[in-house]
Amino acid sequence: MGQSIQANQIIKHLYIHFPYCLKKCGYCSFYSVPYNFESVEEYAGHLMMELERFNQLYSIVPETIYFGGGTPSLLSPDLLQVMINLFPKPSKQEITIEVNPSTITQEYLWKLKETDVNRISMGVQSFNDDVLTFLGRTHTSEVVREAYKLLRKTNYNNISLDLIYGTPGQNLDDVAKDVEEMIRLNPEHISTYCLSLEDDVPLATEIGNIGTDEDVHEMYYLISRMLRKNGYKHYEISNFAKSRLESKHNTAYWRLADYLGAGASASGLVGNIHYMNPPDIQEYFKVVVKGQQFPGREILSKKALQSEFIIMSLRTAQGIKLRDFYELFGHDFEKIYSQQLRKMDKYLTKNNGRIKLKRGFWFVSNSILEEFVE
Repeated sequence: MGQSIQANQIIKHLYIHFPYCLKKCGYCSFYSVPYNFESVEEYAGHLMMELERFNQLYSIVPETIYFGGGTPSLLSPDLLQVMINLFPKPSKQEITIEVNPSTITQEYLWKLKETDVNRISMGVQSFNDDVLTFLGRTHTSEVVREAYKLLRKTNYNNISLDLIYGTPGQNLDDVAKDVEEMIRLNPEHISTYCLSLEDDVPLATEIGNIGTDEDVHEMYYLISRMLRKNGYKHYEISNFAKSRLESKHNTAYWRLADYLGAGASASGLVGNIHYMNPPDIQEYFKVVVKGQQFPGREILSKKALQSEFIIMSLRTAQGIKLRDFYELFGHDFEKIYSQQLRKMDKYLTKNNGRIKLKRGFWFVSNSILEEFVE
């Protein structure tokens, strides 16, 4: 992470956003639009323009590329590979695509296997069909199982599955059943999310019916215990992985590494500039055609970057490496945050040159991490 932008600056991480969906899920607050083939073609053309402009501005040697959405599995594998081929091949360690189980066919996967995509993130959310219907998902639990079988049959060996908990009426037994199903499938990575509803989502009327803080607190630690007992490392507040199969792309975010975001509503961080593309396709097209660099930019102060680094680091099992903090910011972390460290002493632990948030406080981490925001 740099403090300023240099010509030919090396960028190692790239996020590519595809906002199209077959149907918007009831809980989703991310920018998305209904799938339309003609619109997708036009969008893909502008996306290529943006990626090519990035190549002119920076030295992009991506260690990770992440195709997110929306439902990027609605894009043809050929087009995915065209985008991947814009960048040097030797550096590509992890290339992820998010998929919806209902879009997975054997034919699609054989074509996808011919690309450099080597990691799959599949939105499962639940194995309870009633919950899936409530959430507005387009698949059933059986579709999930079949899609997963096809992924394994096609020799994908780095699969991440998403799980949502805290839905209305859900109890600990329900959560345990979902986790047991996950364990049975045995993916390499699992991401878990407590259901949270914004005021502008289709399910906003259900805000008062989602799980209480006490309920979801118990669910969170039940999930953690079950997964850790079955060989998953709880390496970040919401993420679990088999040994050495943590998400390299997300880890780059948590380390505050530079990354570029392409596509409508995509954001990026380069040096001390955080930017966000317009969350509207037509406005995004205008930005791309104009060649506008860093739309919606925010210049982050050194203190803001420090706070962001601390918050992101304390979300992980690795915590803050004190030497890294000094090398990035030129300050002794324990000196400049001595007051916060004294106040938060019971929540934190220090060993081997690292300061970590105690696992027992992970679920209530937000109120603790806010102490380091300046």
